[in-house]
Amino acid sequence: MKVTLAAPAGRESKASIERIYDPNGARLRQRANRLDTFEGRREVSWSVVEELRPGVWELPIVSDRPDKDWPYELEVRFFGLEPEPARITEWSESPPEGSLVVTNTFERPLAAQGQGRLEGFRLLKEDEFKGLEDTLTYTLTLDKPYDRVRVDLEMSKEAYATTTDIGVAVEADGKEIYSSAFEDRFHQATVNVPEVGEKTEVKLIIRAGFAIADDQRKTPITVRFDQLLAEPVPIEVKHGESGDILFVPAVPIKLAFALAAKPLETPADLRPVGYLEFGERSTEDVALRVPLEIAP
Repeated sequence: MKVTLAAPAGRESKASIERIYDPNGARLRQRANRLDTFEGRREVSWSVVEELRPGVWELPIVSDRPDKDWPYELEVRFFGLEPEPARITEWSESPPEGSLVVTNTFERPLAAQGQGRLEGFRLLKEDEFKGLEDTLTYTLTLDKPYDRVRVDLEMSKEAYATTTDIGVAVEADGKEIYSSAFEDRFHQATVNVPEVGEKTEVKLIIRAGFAIADDQRKTPITVRFDQLLAEPVPIEVKHGESGDILFVPAVPIKLAFALAAKPLETPADLRPVGYLEFGERSTEDVALRVPLEIAP
């Protein structure tokens, strides 16, 4: 989804769209995303890719002054690319490569270019808060090729409704480097890990609060804990021999992908993770991102 806010031709405006809300009520914020025709800023835009999910979105347009009417034009654009599979979960072993089929479900052609990245490796757990144990801890061991960790946590609506609060912390060699809390049933964060050495132990700690003590409790949570490469491995995406792709309406197009370099050996109990991405050639706007998570 691409949101574009613009001042009408010949009109002055300082309208802004610095916050939007997803279907769960979670706030996404992009500071200074405001028009200022007095300073020559007549258009601002905002692309929502990874956070996009089905449902009703709220896009409040606000003014910096209650005594002024700032006119604006709002355009919300969607791209109609549908991948099969929707998530890449397997590839050939040597060299790592695979394929997918993408169909343009809209009525206009889309000239695009494909690329991708192997970002790192994922610890995936379908876990539970059990009984009176309200703390879950996960550990990754990083060395020189890695410089960040990514946290992606998810609970069902029913499970999240039983909690009062959930704290999230990340520690590197015993020192806290990130601390936050759930605002809704999802929590995502990417954390830089300072001074990664030969062996840096990074812990993810999740502490849940519940209104009622229950020694029979089983509250599920999905945990994705990624160690990210300082230099992601490029993935080439092609239609035939070309990376330029014309998505014609209603015509399925088979695409091939392959890693441009040999990846590191997958750490034990982890899985390769990254994405394939298709951007409109004329604007470079992201039209489709396909998650890549290779199952063991």
